[in-house]
Amino acid sequence: MKSHEYIVICGLNRSQVGRLLAIVASTLSAFIIFSMLKVAEMLKHFNFDSHIPPSLLSLGGAGTIYLILYKLLDKSLWRAPLVGRALRVPDLSGKWQVQGLTKTEGGKPWEGVLTIVQSWDKVRIVLKTAQSQSDSVTASIIYDECIGYQLLYHYKNHPKMGEEHLHAHIGFAEFWFDEDLLTAEGHYFNAQGRATYGTMTIKRIANV
Repeated sequence: MKSHEYIVICGLNRSQVGRLLAIVASTLSAFIIFSMLKVAEMLKHFNFDSHIPPSLLSLGGAGTIYLILYKLLDKSLWRAPLVGRALRVPDLSGKWQVQGLTKTEGGKPWEGVLTIVQSWDKVRIVLKTAQSQSDSVTASIIYDECIGYQLLYHYKNHPKMGEEHLHAHIGFAEFWFDEDLLTAEGHYFNAQGRATYGTMTIKRIANV
């Protein structure tokens, strides 16, 4: 499965971010093209061929600059502490050690590793245990100024080969993160193939 879009609730609206990027791109484009034309004009006084091809001017166009700014924001800028706080998007990417407890089936404990791959625009959440793997289908992040960040996601679970007693199923998980984004507590429930539910605690063990 591939990364998918996710919703940020109570964060800075993505359309507003897009408009801000467009304003910045237009301003930078005007400055770059103005500077290029000024340099060309100055070179004429030194008898240099100062003709600027249209293809070169187009590189300074607002559309090109917008794409560059968007890529930078999507891949890296959003992780900067000041930018992340302004966008209200936490950096949850990394590997997390999972301690789970199934509340049905006699209260069975289990362990796993949760991997989150995240950009500003997309996310993928994968949970691997000794018996199965879960992949996120949809996700959302909620910002609450009182309790911090909350992650909710819907997943599909597929048992590993040889686990005949398990069945593929869908489920839903919810986490509340501590302020330092190093630990979180949550719960899950499954349906359509496995009617179980339980609790989870996760601890960040590595960044992706």
